[in-house]
Amino acid sequence: LLALQIKPEFYFLTTSEAPWVSAQYPTYKIPSKTVVSQSHAVNKTYLAHAHFFVSNLTALFRPDILVMDTMPQGSFGEMVSMIPFCKQKVFINRHKNAQAAHDDIHQKHLALYDLILTPDEAQYHDAYSLPSSVESKNTFTGYIHGFQPERAISREDVRAIFHIQAEEKLLYISEGG
Repeated sequence: LLALQIKPEFYFLTTSEAPWVSAQYPTYKIPSKTVVSQSHAVNKTYLAHAHFFVSNLTALFRPDILVMDTMPQGSFGEMVSMIPFCKQKVFINRHKNAQAAHDDIHQKHLALYDLILTPDEAQYHDAYSLPSSVESKNTFTGYIHGFQPERAISREDVRAIFHIQAEEKLLYISEGG
């Protein structure tokens, strides 16, 4: 892009409770479904508002490339309403449980994308359920992970920060993001 003297613009929309991950870019944050359920808000109302917000933000920006992650229909079912506003659509096909991957809605929405990126090695293609009609759109990218072991906090430091005794179990779980 630089050779063509095109300056890219990046905008993020997230429900993550860690929006600072994209802090170097303009980031729009809406509450996660977890926060909404914990606040006892009316879930149907929230879903309708979120769908409206995401769809309208997309219509406003009219992106050259829209990148959707994990759920091809969109977390709020908004993908179909965004299609007219996006030149190209890319789906990040993260590994998910078999029930979600084989769901009819999930499978049908994959066809809406111009490119599907699967962050895994091609040798594990059997772990991903893609309809034959979209297999040619899929590219295995290899592993993508931002973890940098040299910057990680040691187990001992984590135990000290959270006051966890040596005989207590310490478990790290990452759910993406």
